[in-house]
Amino acid sequence: MIIYNIENAITISLQCRPGSDGASKLLLNHDDIKHTVVSSLTDGKINGKMYTVANNEHPDGKRSDIIYIPDKPTESTRPITVEIQQTFDWAFFRRLNRYCLNICDKYKVMPFVMVFVIKGFSSKSFVNEFVLNVDGYYTISTKLWAESLRIYTLDSIAENVTAEKLNPIIALAYFLCSQEKSIIGLELCDNPLIQKLYLLADKIFEEAQMEKKKKSSSDIVIRSLKNAEKQFEKILKCIESRDSNQMTRIKKYAEKGVQYVGKKRKLLEEEEGESVTPIEEGENGDLAFTLQELEARFKVTLNKKQLWNKLDKMKRKDSENVRNYIDKFNEIKRKYESSLKDPSKVPADDPDYCENFVSSLRPKPLRDKIEDKEPESIKYVSKRKERSYI
Repeated sequence: MIIYNIENAITISLQCRPGSDGASKLLLNHDDIKHTVVSSLTDGKINGKMYTVANNEHPDGKRSDIIYIPDKPTESTRPITVEIQQTFDWAFFRRLNRYCLNICDKYKVMPFVMVFVIKGFSSKSFVNEFVLNVDGYYTISTKLWAESLRIYTLDSIAENVTAEKLNPIIALAYFLCSQEKSIIGLELCDNPLIQKLYLLADKIFEEAQMEKKKKSSSDIVIRSLKNAEKQFEKILKCIESRDSNQMTRIKKYAEKGVQYVGKKRKLLEEEEGESVTPIEEGENGDLAFTLQELEARFKVTLNKKQLWNKLDKMKRKDSENVRNYIDKFNEIKRKYESSLKDPSKVPADDPDYCENFVSSLRPKPLRDKIEDKEPESIKYVSKRKERSYI
């Protein structure tokens, strides 16, 4: 049973539209929705926990949207079939007949039938064939193929949604047939039952999306393993031929296999790294020192947070370069601090060594803004193929 936080419901905007085919089937598979349907059809006499979701494929290859069955179908615990339909027409009505007869053949009991219709009936003459029940659904005699039929539309529940106490099945019909992604778009957005349905749907759709991503990653791994397996099979086939001339081919297959597996591994590592949100870090001493020197040298105020974020968002493959940069910077920092205390410690071959390195860290946009001509000594640093990561 889900614990609902009603206070958050008003802000929900669903990933899928209620009443759409895929979204509806996800919802109908949930225990809370199943209990609502079962309780309504049995007048609250039977708990939804007694029912499970059954195989919905029929002998002719057609599929119902959802079928609920009890452990032992009887006259008092009948199978239940639920359908979500955009428009209720004669073609669907005949198909519904066949679904129910198939269920009756399989379980030896006529089923309950519940249909949620999004756009209503196909014509006025067709809807006139049905009777509107005071409980908010259309029905018709079904004694030859089903125990009962309940058809919910926005028209059928129009009088029932204004009731002081909203019936759970009416709330479900209102939720599905309205097809509003955002609860704020509904007149009954402040109704607790509607809010619970939106919270439940939001959780179900989010879990389905995560499962889809997980399955996608698993499919990539499985496909990669199958391809690697085929590569090994080629190698074994060459070995079994006992042909001495096959060694070149074996080597080629092995090299290709190593390259393939290596590339797939790197791709998966990069995907895994991108899926993890980096932990925000504060400025370290090296970056603070760099910014201080840049500000002092060029008499400008730099955006420290922006520069730090650039360093923080570097790709994982550049991590080794970052470490090298930090190590080199620490070394130059020490030399720079030493030169301030004792000028004799500045390298004899490059008196501007420290200043040059600090200058090379200057961001490109900042360089464009400076009118002064670059010192000749800066060219010394640019020839070293050093890379700036800030």
